Amino acid sequence: MCFVKEFNECPDFFELTIDGDENNMKWVLMGADANYMVGDFDDREFKSTGKGKMDTIHGCYAGQCFSHAPNGRVVYVGWVRTLKLGKDLPLNRGFTLPLELTLRTSQKGARLFASRVKDLEVLRDKELSSLKNKTLSGAENKVVLSPKEKLVELNVTIKLDDQVEELIFLSMIYR
Repeated sequence: MCFVKEFNECPDFFELTIDGDENNMKWVLMGADANYMVGDFDDREFKSTGKGKMDTIHGCYAGQCFSHAPNGRVVYVGWVRTLKLGKDLPLNRGFTLPLELTLRTSQKGARLFASRVKDLEVLRDKELSSLKNKTLSGAENKVVLSPKEKLVELNVTIKLDDQVEELIFLSMIYR
């Protein structure tokens, strides 16, 4: 039996290069809430050399990683549960688009980052609509988009009280 403080459920364990350098590899132990430890593993014991929280996936929980993807990539699909914005929100309880995880050097050591997999770019055609710097308040508290396409990719950044709260990448079936 194994117990790691602050990692309650849905652990994932995978190896990544740091800054893409094949000669500089570290193991990552990540919990359901995207808290993670970076460290070394000798096939018997994991020794942490740093920890953090993947802050690019606010609102996600219990995501799953697929390691050994082409080119040694690790791909993450997160479960989006935006509880702070309301459990009845139509974007709640879906899945993120696949995200590629990478380790990068920072002032605090190796840190885990997530970005959309480039594989999906071939599916994009054109931008259908764009709302930038749109403030929703009072009577004007929603945005209505009516694309004719059946599959839509949304990039949404939501700010509450001058603080970025959620960054969501999703695909959804429309209609």
